[in-house]
Amino acid sequence: MSLKRILSLKKTRVLAITLILIIIIFIVYTFYYFNSGNKKLTDDEKQVIMNNIKNISNVEQRIKYIKDIIKHNDEKIFVFQLCNSYLEQNNPEKARSELLKKAKSSKKSIIERYDYISYFVGISLDYNLKIADSNVKLIKSIDKKLFKYLDDQNSKIEKKISILSKDLKKQKENSSKFYSINKKMQLLLQEKDQISIYSMDPFQLERMMGDYYYKMKEPELALYWYKKFYNNLNKPLSYYTIQPLRNYIQLLLDFKEINQAILYQGFLCNLSPYLFDDLYKLADLLSLYKDQLSSLFTLMFINTLSQSYDEIHYKKSQIFIFSILEKLKGSEIYQ
Repeated sequence: MSLKRILSLKKTRVLAITLILIIIIFIVYTFYYFNSGNKKLTDDEKQVIMNNIKNISNVEQRIKYIKDIIKHNDEKIFVFQLCNSYLEQNNPEKARSELLKKAKSSKKSIIERYDYISYFVGISLDYNLKIADSNVKLIKSIDKKLFKYLDDQNSKIEKKISILSKDLKKQKENSSKFYSINKKMQLLLQEKDQISIYSMDPFQLERMMGDYYYKMKEPELALYWYKKFYNNLNKPLSYYTIQPLRNYIQLLLDFKEINQAILYQGFLCNLSPYLFDDLYKLADLLSLYKDQLSSLFTLMFINTLSQSYDEIHYKKSQIFIFSILEKLKGSEIYQ
């Protein structure tokens, strides 16, 4: 066999081996891509999947379908649909298990982990399920890391926006550079808005933990979590539900934090001024703690509110008003 023929055969073998290796790499890559939960979907593709999920009435079939989706893409929207389906089966433990697995995952962002653990706590509350101590540690850790992350990110974004703002002023208004910088700023502002939302605990994780420990009759732990949530009152009014606030106020009274109790009782009455029982409690607290005049004004407010449509509260408030006026006789107010 000639040398030329030998070299030709060797070259063919090398090409064949190279081709086989390329095929193997492609197969491995494809397998990894479609089984690692990293396949990216467009918004339209997500919408198609969500419509398919909604159209599957049989829960077992729906769960199987969602699980197959999650093998390729484990985005939160699909995981939540899976958990909702488990709840539809009256199987909260499976839902909690799925949420815990995601909340513990280091591959997830701290914001995603917060979302997962918040849903976990919500299910625990709704189904009166105990939260293990190890999971309480996880909740505390996520809560702490989230707010640290938000603070750090907010500082970084503000610095970037400041630099871009200066650069923007140097550009001509219709230049490509101007539009490029402006687009970057808009994206940063959107990220800043998300940080602002999450800094207010949108899923009310801390409040739910307060509710959980209040139900468990562990007042110190309930007070700890309620304080974390109610420390910032600069949140949308929809975040403040009546009963948890009442729980918090009662705990403040139990732990002799009277001034704080009066402050939050006033806040509660401001949220829902037609809840007369809460207004009476505010008047009572003010009267007990030597602010008779403020108590009087609160009772007069009840009297005015109830005058047209609630005769019982109208007469009841009048009795208390006269009682306060009797106590105030001889004070500086009458002099």
